[in-house]
Amino acid sequence: MSKLIDIEGKHPPFDCAAGMAEGLLASGKFKRYEPVTAQQKHQDIQWGVRLGHRYEDVRDAPCITYNCRSCGNGGFLTGPTCHKTQVARCCGGVTPVPRDIAEQFAKLRKAWEPNHRAYLESKERARKEKELKDRLVLQEENRLLAAKLRMQSRPPETL
Repeated sequence: MSKLIDIEGKHPPFDCAAGMAEGLLASGKFKRYEPVTAQQKHQDIQWGVRLGHRYEDVRDAPCITYNCRSCGNGGFLTGPTCHKTQVARCCGGVTPVPRDIAEQFAKLRKAWEPNHRAYLESKERARKEKELKDRLVLQEENRLLAAKLRMQSRPPETL
């Protein structure tokens, strides 16, 4: 039994009988599969920084993205200190965020925070205003209901 893989690497490796394997190898479209160990793999990571998603009038925090061209693993790192504390895991190893990407992220995060803080403060202000309005409406309804009950509990006036 031999393990083969296509030259272009489009398909996973497969087992093949020895005689058939020789014919496939001779065709030039396949080669013998040799598994790559974690130490042999070369990490070829593409890094990026992107703004967070926008939902109506608010934007999420920026994030760091990564994609390894060697193993196909990718993902994103989020959080206020992700550029210092998180790593990309691929090809059996870990890679910290490159300095230039960390600087770009820190700059974007610094620009995003005041806008987000202002958004949160406006939401809190609106919530408190609604709470106050609801309380005043409830007090007025209670006052009117009490007046109505007082009127109903009075004896009828005679003429």
